[in-house]
Amino acid sequence: MITIVEDIICNAQKRFVEWVNIYAPWEGQNHTTERNLSFQFATAFLDLHPGGLVFMEVPFSTPPSTHSNNHLDAYLHTADFDLLLECKNIYAPSHIKMIKSDIERMNTNLIDQIHSRHKNKPVRTHGVVFVETWYSHVEQWWSNEYDGNKKAWKDEDLKLPGGWKYKSKRIYEHNKEPFETLYWLYGVSEPLSGKPE
Repeated sequence: MITIVEDIICNAQKRFVEWVNIYAPWEGQNHTTERNLSFQFATAFLDLHPGGLVFMEVPFSTPPSTHSNNHLDAYLHTADFDLLLECKNIYAPSHIKMIKSDIERMNTNLIDQIHSRHKNKPVRTHGVVFVETWYSHVEQWWSNEYDGNKKAWKDEDLKLPGGWKYKSKRIYEHNKEPFETLYWLYGVSEPLSGKPE
């Protein structure tokens, strides 16, 4: 599944770079939001899987509550696989806790809710986290290659959950300080439901 997600991200990068060479969506310290990431991913997914479907901000409940006031950033479906997508921007260690929380919510309860809305049960479902950062030390940390002096990023408690494959991709050279290089970071779970690949 990591190869399929990499193909989606490469497709998204090509389009994204073409666009930002025409229009710079950033203003000072303000950069694109998580919604931009989910849009880029979904657009690339549909380009590569034209028979697929995408729904954004899919509601779900977290037991014991029955209120569907939580939202998955995107749900992507094909005849062969499904992806549960959560997106984030990272610039501080506290954001890793949010990503860990997103990963923990991608469990049988969420999958059962998503699958119950299908006419035909999906073949297999994977979780995906898709993350943006302008900080090289964050990219190095994500890739398990950080050896710098920012103590917070060396915290032993700051670890991503196991059972997922984590990778990164250099996306765009902005060449303007303080944000020069944009990285997309991503993680893909083993099948959370259904038959193995």
